[in-house]
Amino acid sequence: MAAPSAGGAGAGDLAGAPPGSGRWVEVRVAVPEPDAERVAEVLEAVAPAGAAIEHGFRASGGGDWLAQATAGGEAQVRVWLPAPAEPRPGVEDEACARVRAALGPLGLAAVPEPEATLVEPPDWSREWRRFHRPLRVGRLLISPPWESPPSRPGEVRVVIDPGRAFGTGHHESTRLCLRALDSELVPGSHVVDLGTGSGILAVAAALLGAASVRALDTDPEAVEAAEKSARLNGVAGRVVAAGGSLGTAWPWRGSGHEAADLLLVNLSGPLVAQLAPELARLLRPGGIVVTAGYLAGGAPAVREALCSAGLRTIRVESEGEWRCHVARREARSG
Repeated sequence: MAAPSAGGAGAGDLAGAPPGSGRWVEVRVAVPEPDAERVAEVLEAVAPAGAAIEHGFRASGGGDWLAQATAGGEAQVRVWLPAPAEPRPGVEDEACARVRAALGPLGLAAVPEPEATLVEPPDWSREWRRFHRPLRVGRLLISPPWESPPSRPGEVRVVIDPGRAFGTGHHESTRLCLRALDSELVPGSHVVDLGTGSGILAVAAALLGAASVRALDTDPEAVEAAEKSARLNGVAGRVVAAGGSLGTAWPWRGSGHEAADLLLVNLSGPLVAQLAPELARLLRPGGIVVTAGYLAGGAPAVREALCSAGLRTIRVESEGEWRCHVARREARSG
């Protein structure tokens, strides 16, 4: 979430609002979870001070609130526009009209009705935490370190500190991978997480019983974030993060390509297709690869590339428009 800038005069200012006037008009729009990301992106152009997504919540037993990781849920997108220094009638209506006009070209099934409130400057150092709440994905309970949600019997808590690396569990592709990981991981397995981001998948694999996890990313910040996540969850001894990729970019060249039992690949569709032969080489015969990070339109190309590399798709999972392939490397014939 981006905090509004006090000097943010520009396309998001209401008429007559001087930079740094102090007060803001907060506009809220409730949208289906699958639409939240693109709605926020569009609204950031209207309110360059920032947009934030608060994912759907409902009360669980004991009065605690947990985000529901379901495509049918709702998210609330919030944006902030500078308000005039002198209050005047119609400021909230003007802000809603601007947001409504921005949403029109998106072609949503139903254009949501915005709500607006004049607010004092929030404490942004605290406010951003409201947008990172616990959520459940199968047996996994994902939460930031400042939350202590009650766990259910058999539940595994994964602590992720939201930062600059991708992967808090709130994106559909991450949730698809987490569900597939939960169902496919065999305790004692050797796992490779390609495009690890925050390390959420690598850490979850270790907590679910993987013997070892190699977490790879080409972004140094992601490698650092994954290492931090492993320490937070007490699995640093089994999760090793490094910069690199497959093939010639494999960082453990001296130790060779240890055959993996399970591969986790949350990348773009074209990149998954490009890497398919390397994925097959890294997997042991009978091993499983989980791929995600692409929409329905890109799924056929991914499936074809996996098949050409000897990776047979055994099922396709979906959440909204996002897709996930679970494929098995064909065992060598006698």
